[in-house]
Amino acid sequence: MALIPEFVIQNIHWFYVVISAFTTLALVFGDWDFEASAYLHAGVSFWSGLIYLNFIYEVFPVGLTPYADWILSTPLIILAFGLSVEKEITSRLAYATLSQMAVVVFGLLSVAFGMNLFFFALSTVAMVIMLSLVFWITFEEYPQLYVLLTATWIAYPIIFVLYGGKLAEATLPLIILPLFSKHLFSIIHSSRAE
Repeated sequence: MALIPEFVIQNIHWFYVVISAFTTLALVFGDWDFEASAYLHAGVSFWSGLIYLNFIYEVFPVGLTPYADWILSTPLIILAFGLSVEKEITSRLAYATLSQMAVVVFGLLSVAFGMNLFFFALSTVAMVIMLSLVFWITFEEYPQLYVLLTATWIAYPIIFVLYGGKLAEATLPLIILPLFSKHLFSIIHSSRAE
């Protein structure tokens, strides 16, 4: 995007990487009630920060960066959230996690085939299934966190459409949203999980 100078974009990405590192350290070394959840969230923060370095160093095509992040981080968020309630991997939690992976894969296929509406629709259906399962698992115990998760995650397909699938151009939204959907969510969830 020509409106924002390249050095500003790089600094914004560095900001995200640093925030990811601090979140990872806080989750690893913090005193949390349900440590398994905090460690999963720490893995999310670490992975996300590591992958966002690709926006700076371009080790692989920049357009794949969000998908490389989401294919691992978003299912782990679902797993951590669900485990704090279920205490084990149930079939509902497994289906929710797999549905989230399908959201990412179908979103990537939509872009790969030129904003293909069929794959976008499949991604949307997978998201509805995932959010429904997560609602069923977590809403009674964590209603506010479920609303935070849903509100921030629904924003991603909106950004996807607004940017025509070119997520590498969505610099500010792809920094601001994960600050809430990953880092803030992880810290709040880890502080409340029992």
